Amino acid sequence: MSQFNTLLGAAVAAALLSACAAQQAAAPPPPPPPPPVAAPVEAAPAAVEPVYTATPDLKPKERFRKAVKDLETGQAGQAKAELLQYLVDVPENNRRAQALLSQIESPIEEYFPPESFTVVVGTGESISTLSQTFLGDALKFYALSRYNGIANPSQVSVGQTIKIPRTPQTLAAKDARDKGIVAKPAAPEAALAAAVEEEEEEQPAAETKPPPARAVPKGTMERIRGMAASGNTDGAIKEIEANKLGAGLSTADATFVADTYLASARSLQGSNPALAGTRAQKAGDMYLKMGDKPDKALEAAQMASTLNPGGAGTQKLLTSAKTAAADRHYRNGLSAFRKQELDAAIKAWDKVLEIDPNHENAKLQRAQAVELKEKLSKLR
Repeated sequence: MSQFNTLLGAAVAAALLSACAAQQAAAPPPPPPPPPVAAPVEAAPAAVEPVYTATPDLKPKERFRKAVKDLETGQAGQAKAELLQYLVDVPENNRRAQALLSQIESPIEEYFPPESFTVVVGTGESISTLSQTFLGDALKFYALSRYNGIANPSQVSVGQTIKIPRTPQTLAAKDARDKGIVAKPAAPEAALAAAVEEEEEEQPAAETKPPPARAVPKGTMERIRGMAASGNTDGAIKEIEANKLGAGLSTADATFVADTYLASARSLQGSNPALAGTRAQKAGDMYLKMGDKPDKALEAAQMASTLNPGGAGTQKLLTSAKTAAADRHYRNGLSAFRKQELDAAIKAWDKVLEIDPNHENAKLQRAQAVELKEKLSKLR
């Protein structure tokens, strides 16, 4: 019996072991352990746009020149800050500053057509001279640089290939350049300097603003104009001086007052040269400072110098009037030359040399205009 119990126990144990083995075989394998969690990666900080501010304490002309210089060296952000401040300082007649700002801000595909041709930078040329030659304005150099993917316009070098937008104007300029009938500036920077000067010419009073127009008693100017129209010049001048008319008058009234003084000077130069000289000088001052008429100022100053050479301020007025008149005609010549109006340019520079025979820039520009005119005449 004990042997039977022993055998039974062994059989039960074996059955239990077999059942456990079968259960283990049927059970699914345990899931793999989860992967380790990576430490969070910190996002890179967003790029901070630099903040540009206009340079303090610059006069408008200095600020405009700095903006152009910044663009020449590819510093568009600083140039934009200077131009925005310039437009605040000079709210009128600032078309060139606005054009430069547009070159910075406008999409270049909207500024120029995609069609183009290429030219090679020659000796004595720069991106600004190419801009002058093909686009008619040296100050479009920055747009032309962007069109070519040039970050620093000042680093364009001889032999470099430049893409020019294809338009009727640029194709005509290319033909003229290929035939050698385009006058080059004396130096690579000359065209750009002339364009900067043209902006300054448009702002003759940007640095020293004229005083605001003062209130003139009602009917005063009408009465003065009536006297002058009837030939009573002395009476008109007495009214002018009694009302202390001068600084602060509108341009039109200031010009009329200057005309009245000059008419009086002409009528008195034979009988009272001293008084005529004084009145001619007053006319010159008003033409120059308020009327923006440098040629008339020069005429009056020359009369004052002849009639009253020792008068206080006479020679200073004459020098200032000569400079202003010569500068006006010189810039008129530059403007005409850019439009290929060669006869008008030569005439303007002749006027400059009549006023100042030693004006070297006028001599140089006139010689180039004459040379270009001769080349064009041979092609006809």
